[in-house]
Amino acid sequence: MTQTVHALILDAQGELLRRSQQVHEIFTGLTLRNAEPKELVRAAADLMGRPVVLENLLHHAVFSGTAGGTAGQILEAWQRRSRATPTPDTTQTSGPEGWLVAPVEHNGWRWGRLVAVPNAAAPVADPEHTMILGRAATALTLARLTGHTQWDRQAHTCALLELLRWSYRGRTEARIRVEALGIPVVGHRLIALAIGHHGATADGTGLDDRLADALQGSGIRALVGRLSPDRTGVLLALARASAWQPVVERVSGSPRRHWARRRWWPSGRG
Repeated sequence: MTQTVHALILDAQGELLRRSQQVHEIFTGLTLRNAEPKELVRAAADLMGRPVVLENLLHHAVFSGTAGGTAGQILEAWQRRSRATPTPDTTQTSGPEGWLVAPVEHNGWRWGRLVAVPNAAAPVADPEHTMILGRAATALTLARLTGHTQWDRQAHTCALLELLRWSYRGRTEARIRVEALGIPVVGHRLIALAIGHHGATADGTGLDDRLADALQGSGIRALVGRLSPDRTGVLLALARASAWQPVVERVSGSPRRHWARRRWWPSGRG
C-alpha cells in the first residue's frame, strides 16, 4: 500500500512538472512576441478554466478573462469585494471568497495583482492553478519592464469602445464594467464626449494622458481613451447636483467646435 501511495504521489508530481513546462513555454512565447496584457490575462483564464482579473492598487479591474462567464457575473461590486481580500507576498488563496491572488510588480514596487476567482468548474485552487497564476503574474511584470506601461489607458479605451459599440448584454453589465474601473454610476450623471484633435500622440506626452491627469487632479472621475487616431473619448461621472457645462467646456477646450455630448444612464443605453 505504501509503495502504491508513493507511486501515485510521484506520478502527480511528474504530471505537475510536465504541465509547468507547458505553461512556461506558453507564457514565454507570449512574452517574446510582446503580447498585450489582456492576452496574458485571457491565457491564464483559459488555462485555469477560472475567471482571472488584473487590477491596480486602486482596486480597478483593468483587464479580465471571463473563462466562459460574463463581465457582469465576475465584476459585480468588484471594489468592495477586492478590498476585503488581502494581497499575500506570494501566490496564495486569500479573502472570504477564496480568491487566488498573485502580486504584480513594476521596478521593484507593487503595481497591482492578478486574481483568479472561483467558479463552479474550479471552486478550489489546486497546485496547478497556483503555478499558472504565478507564471502569468511574472509575465505581466516582464511586460511592464519591456514597455507595456499604459495599462489603465488601454483599459479605458477598451471600455469606451465597448460602450460606443454597445458590446454588452444589457445596461446592468455595462454599469458593472464601468464601476469596476472606478467610475461611480449611482447618483451621478454620466456624460460622454468625443474630442477631435490634431497633432497629439497616443504616447505618454499625448492629449489622453494630459487630460486624464488634469481630471484626476480636479477630483473628477472619468474614463479617457483614444477612439481613433484623431479623436479622444471621455466619459465623465459628475454628481447630479453639480453643473456639467463648466466641466465639459474645460475638458473640450473648444466647447462649440470639437466635442459631441451624449447622456448615458439613466435615460437609456447611450
